[in-house]
Amino acid sequence: MMATYSDLLSILKGKMEREQGKDARMNNIAEALETGRLVETSFGPKGLKKMIDGAVVEKGSRILGAASPEHPVQKMIVDMAKDVEKEIGDATTTSVILTTYLLEEARDLIDSGVNPSALINGLSTASEWALEELDSISKNTDPYDKDLIRSVLMTSWGEKNDLGEDALEVISDLFVLKGPDFDHEDIKIETERSHEKNGVRMVIGTRIDNAIDTELERLIEPRILLLKGDLKPRKTTLDVEFQLNSIDAYSEAIDQESSMLKRSFDKIRETRADLVLLSGEADDRVKQMFDRQGILLSEKVKDEDLKRTSKAIGAEIIDILDISPDSAITVENVIIEGDDACVGGVCGV
Repeated sequence: MMATYSDLLSILKGKMEREQGKDARMNNIAEALETGRLVETSFGPKGLKKMIDGAVVEKGSRILGAASPEHPVQKMIVDMAKDVEKEIGDATTTSVILTTYLLEEARDLIDSGVNPSALINGLSTASEWALEELDSISKNTDPYDKDLIRSVLMTSWGEKNDLGEDALEVISDLFVLKGPDFDHEDIKIETERSHEKNGVRMVIGTRIDNAIDTELERLIEPRILLLKGDLKPRKTTLDVEFQLNSIDAYSEAIDQESSMLKRSFDKIRETRADLVLLSGEADDRVKQMFDRQGILLSEKVKDEDLKRTSKAIGAEIIDILDISPDSAITVENVIIEGDDACVGGVCGV
């Protein structure tokens, strides 16, 4: 017998609690205030770090992302903060604190007997007044004003990333050169902890955190090949079992695999590449071919690093099956520092 909706509802009623009216509003506000308390101690230059699920985080957006709230109201606040960060790249913590502060004030007014509808109308009117005030104090600026750009950079990035003079100089030059068409995605800021290096380093190009097995420190005008996929035998998606009844049959199968790998490598060699950045993994036999030919290989490169490198040096990301002799591209230089390869520019000078 199939259960009806009323049957299921009667089963659930024993464990269900339904809130309405003022109690529901107050509980929703309480959940929202918890979200505000989660990030308020991280606000400002003296903000504190938090440990969430074993990870130490300090930025408001990362704290909210790591917290993964379940309550619908908390999710709404987190989504709002994400929209703010996507639009202006900052003010995540500020927007959450401001929202929860307004809700806290609203809670006190509701306790005093103010109708929630009147509060909504009041906040809507206040929002319009705030926008009008911002319009009245705003002014037109020259997007090529370097001094203004430097002051904006210090306000938005300087406090959080300790930008040095060299970094300010380069980034402000980029703003001036690009003007309104500047894409902030072209700048990547990373925090690196080291006992040997201090301060800020500028990389004009792309910085990739991938090991390269070489003692070289610099490649002058190398040819770079960006590859998507694996350089190893392909696994069949079918559930097929092969039976090899002799050593000769096994050797023949191995030889066929090696032949397929060599054909792929020969295509790479025809590009005259000095360095190959590979998104997937490479078979040990392929690595030996690279070593014998003196071609450097960096495997398991992150997709975002591969795309950023493609944009920085103007090279196309090629599928393994689509390699052609002109797939590689020459760049100015590559600096290799320990496990860090900086492609298409200067790193650590």
